[in-house]
Amino acid sequence: MKTIKLDKSIHRGGEVVLIHFPHDQLLGEAVRKITNVRWSKSLKSWYAPYSIAMLNEIKILFDTIALIDASMLKETIAKENLSATPDSYRDEMTNKEKKLSDATLKQIEKFINWLHSRRYSENTVKTYSEALKAFLLYFHTKSILEITNDDLIEFNNKHILSNKFSASYQNQVVNAIKLFYRTMQNIKMDVELIHRPKNPKLLPNVLSKEEIKSILDATQNIKHRAMLSLIYACGLRCGELWPGRQPAGRRPRSGHARPHRERPRSRGTG
Repeated sequence: MKTIKLDKSIHRGGEVVLIHFPHDQLLGEAVRKITNVRWSKSLKSWYAPYSIAMLNEIKILFDTIALIDASMLKETIAKENLSATPDSYRDEMTNKEKKLSDATLKQIEKFINWLHSRRYSENTVKTYSEALKAFLLYFHTKSILEITNDDLIEFNNKHILSNKFSASYQNQVVNAIKLFYRTMQNIKMDVELIHRPKNPKLLPNVLSKEEIKSILDATQNIKHRAMLSLIYACGLRCGELWPGRQPAGRRPRSGHARPHRERPRSRGTG
């Protein structure tokens, strides 16, 4: 029986499961049935978004037609667990021992009341208060008034970035800190100098040459293949392909007369 090999990798900014197997028509037809599967020229492998559900889908699909070798996948996961940053585990353990002072808790309560008075939604109040608690808990040995902008930079680098939290979470923390310190006086934190994270710019997900070729080779009808080739080569919409159909939003150029239509003549003698 044929064998497929599974592995895990990072591709285009996300975790993917790699599906390796030598060229085989039956396995090639089966792998194309996987949800959101694609071929990568750089990885020289088929790949799909990594998840437990995806692994189950692959197992069900190939269980009867091939042997599934997941040894490389297991080794990659084991290496990831070993190379995980210790800061994340240490923060999780030490946070249980850290405690906010009564004065800090009172200021957080006042901040929550202020948010309610400004009619912020309950979800926003909860998000901001939790983000603020995480930040103040990180500097639990410092007074709120003594925390500076440099401390915020340290929090971003050693807590958010090292634990690979998202830019949206970092933005929530920034929003919470800005609002909180705007309600405080005699502070060392300069709210106007707090910077926001840049939005990540992801590369577009385009089809590879192999995927385009497989689409064109999927039909044996010459006319259909010509239509697909024309759409791909010219970047046409499906509605722009039909002959004689004027694309939506386009009007005839001014200065051109409309074609003259002759009126049908009656058969009567005249």
